[in-house]
Amino acid sequence: MEHVDLYTLSASQEVVRTVLNHDVETVLNELREWVRGHGYTPLGPALLGWDELALRQVRQPIAPVFAPDRGATYRVVERPAMLVVAASIPVRNGKYNLAGVYDQVQRLGFDPLGAPYVPLLAGVQSAQTSVRGFVPVVPRGTRRLLPLPSWFANKMGWQLPPLPLGETLSARLVMQQTGLLVLRALIAVLLLGIVALPLITGAELLGVVVGEAMWPHLVQRALDSALGFATIAGLGLIGFGLLMLRSRLRAMRRWNTFWERTPTPPLLVFDFMLEEIEKW
Repeated sequence: MEHVDLYTLSASQEVVRTVLNHDVETVLNELREWVRGHGYTPLGPALLGWDELALRQVRQPIAPVFAPDRGATYRVVERPAMLVVAASIPVRNGKYNLAGVYDQVQRLGFDPLGAPYVPLLAGVQSAQTSVRGFVPVVPRGTRRLLPLPSWFANKMGWQLPPLPLGETLSARLVMQQTGLLVLRALIAVLLLGIVALPLITGAELLGVVVGEAMWPHLVQRALDSALGFATIAGLGLIGFGLLMLRSRLRAMRRWNTFWERTPTPPLLVFDFMLEEIEKW
């Protein structure tokens, strides 16, 4: 089995700016000026990353702040604690080649969660070399346990807590979280039904116009349709919940097996790894 450089990256706030067509060094200098101008405290070097559209980003970890400023150019985001695997990323003429990086991670027995983080230090000096990046991962087959990002769930306080790295999970906890997910879907169906109530009112008003004998019939049909929809949706949610529970329990067993065999990885602190990263 290949050697695995596995680390824990602690939760943090990060100032994020998309690079687009700008030079990374220029964006990095502008970001540092913005951080300094807003009185934020940087923690370690800035990180190069990529978003879900494969656009480059510069991410500067900062000390936690309350109600941070944000705008179209700079955003302050919360990053949860995550498991990361060190991977070699080829660089040629200043361009990072991510091809094969995720294959490296999968061969080590992990599922990648996103693009790697690359510490922006002195930069790449040679025309062709490689740098060390850190890919967010979870043990193979455990992605079902991850809380899905949702703006609505966050606003309603329904978001599931992040997975406790280095700890095993109980079946009771997984069942509770799965029930919460199904309950969210049920509430969404109920909200949809509430939205349909104006249609019933409209049918009643239409009945007043076309005749008093017709509107009770229209209202009854609307109620029957709503009841039928609720029944079908409820049965569908029950079936979906059972399938989800089965899948999440299987992922829980894999998660527990991994952490029973793996000691808690060391904390990744870039400040104390600068020399090591530069020599990679």
